[in-house]
Amino acid sequence: MTRRRPLRAELRGSVAIVTAVGMTVIICTAAIALDMANLYYLKSVDQRVVDQSAIAAAFAYQSSGSAATAQSAAVSLAKANGAASATLTTSIVNSPSGDGAQAAYVVISAPVALSGFGRAATKSQTNASGISSFTVSASAYAEIHGATPCMLATQTGGAGVTATGGTRITATACNVASNSGVSLSNGPTLTAPATYAVGSISAIAGSTINGSQFPNSSKQPDPYAGANLFARLSNAFFTNPTAPGFPSMPSSPAGGTGATCSGTLTVPGNASYGVIQTTSYPACSLISFSGGGTTSMLGLYLNGPSVTLSFGPGTYKIGYITISNYGSTTITLSGTPTLDIYGALTLSSSQPITITGAATWNIEGGISDGASQPVIFSNGAGGSVSSFTVAGGISVTNNAATFPDGTYTVTSAGSSGYGLAVSGGATATLGNGSFDIAGGISIGGGATLTIGGALNGTGLFEIPAITSGDDAIATGGSSMLSIGSFANSDINGPVAIAGSAALGGGIYTVNGVLNVASGGGTITASNASFIASGPISFGAGFNAVTVNAPTAVSSSTEGSISTVALASSSSTASTVEAGASNTAVTGVVYFPNAALTLDGAGSLNGGGNCLQVIAQSIALSGGGSLSTSCGSLGVAGGNGSVTLVN
Repeated sequence: MTRRRPLRAELRGSVAIVTAVGMTVIICTAAIALDMANLYYLKSVDQRVVDQSAIAAAFAYQSSGSAATAQSAAVSLAKANGAASATLTTSIVNSPSGDGAQAAYVVISAPVALSGFGRAATKSQTNASGISSFTVSASAYAEIHGATPCMLATQTGGAGVTATGGTRITATACNVASNSGVSLSNGPTLTAPATYAVGSISAIAGSTINGSQFPNSSKQPDPYAGANLFARLSNAFFTNPTAPGFPSMPSSPAGGTGATCSGTLTVPGNASYGVIQTTSYPACSLISFSGGGTTSMLGLYLNGPSVTLSFGPGTYKIGYITISNYGSTTITLSGTPTLDIYGALTLSSSQPITITGAATWNIEGGISDGASQPVIFSNGAGGSVSSFTVAGGISVTNNAATFPDGTYTVTSAGSSGYGLAVSGGATATLGNGSFDIAGGISIGGGATLTIGGALNGTGLFEIPAITSGDDAIATGGSSMLSIGSFANSDINGPVAIAGSAALGGGIYTVNGVLNVASGGGTITASNASFIASGPISFGAGFNAVTVNAPTAVSSSTEGSISTVALASSSSTASTVEAGASNTAVTGVVYFPNAALTLDGAGSLNGGGNCLQVIAQSIALSGGGSLSTSCGSLGVAGGNGSVTLVN
């Protein structure tokens, strides 16, 4: 008879078996959990390594253009971070951000051994000895942002940068880029730390490219595309000035005629007269207008020896004023009188004319200064300034004329076809103030015009309208134009400069062509931006052209315009022609809709400073040169940036 074990003992055995099995399961589960935690930890470590490796690869490619160099840089950094046994691959691809940039794509992978329990836990799935390891991998994209080039052709398709003949493109410390191709043929030289092209880069028939080359690169963005530089050209800000206060022709006084001065003459105010005049014999030495109220006269005619006139306070309505003395003329103004002149102010004296004291001048028949000796207007002491409102233009011929600080409003052109004309070798100087000159400005060959800047920081310089077919500003050979500084100088028409010019600071908005034509001379513009609707051209024969852009200009219409020297919205090419061999521009030259062309010995350079050229295309031929030293805008491997992207 078999003896049965007690039930308690059997239960103890069963519990022991269950406990043993349960402990095994718990231990295996814990081992798997530890393996999984280790895998996640190692993956996070690998992600940090691959991020850093991608950045290293991107910078290496940015400076060298070599995928092999990028791979080597990524491997070196991974090893330095303890990933010596990892497998690492690097490729240069389009960035997943979709912005057109390239990126270094780095993948790192390495086997991670499982614990013994981990291998045992997977045995049932493998029918073997279990899985001894898992492969952990991580990847990263590092987007490559090239340094902003100092020469950029924005067109897509074809060749954005072309050069033929003995031409030179030199960027000593910055890059050249084309959003299409780069093509050199028949001997030109391109020198830059790096040359980028979305398409091909070619140099044939004795042409040379010095520096790294990056064909098939990413498209470079136009850094001024959203700057709203041309907003002012489309705004209706050119307004013809009106002429408030022009007088009616004084009527013939009832019961009286004019007066002739012999010796001295006193003209009481608040009365009407005919023509008041001087004669040679007997000589007139003094005419005194006592002022007060309104004094009317059909005309004031001075034709004799030296004479002095004085005008007291009040309003003077005068049919015309003609001064043709063979002696000197002195006019003193007190109390800031108003002189309403229906006809013309004609100055044709053979001796000097001096007008002292501030006044309000309203002249409907224009100012004609053909005197053979200097004519001087001055405000005198006291701080008041004069105001000139003139229809029929201001003309200065054959002498030196000086006008005071004040406000100048020319409402229509004179017989010359211009609102302000200086000719015959004359010199005209206008003081500081505000200038609104319809009809435009003409300076004849050998003549000089100087216009002061804004008075006390306020004032405008504006040419609101021109005679059809004329230029808004036209200067002849050997002439000189000087304009002071204004926040905005608005010119509603073409500009043609054939002589010298010295232009003050501010934004010059030109609604038309800006043509520095053949004719010789020197052009300087300091802290100035020129923004034109037409092409900008520099012709042959100039000794030097120097344009320095402002560091930044802010306006409520355009926003901030930083370092822009020359900009044109035209679809017609802007040119630097043969013979314009020393055109130096500091700042940005921006022609987004047309080519910049240099031909013959045409030269455009940065004058030892920073010149950045952004144009739809850049074309050189026949010995032209384009050069700059512009490290602040980016050196290959220097000022570019790299960003991790998903």
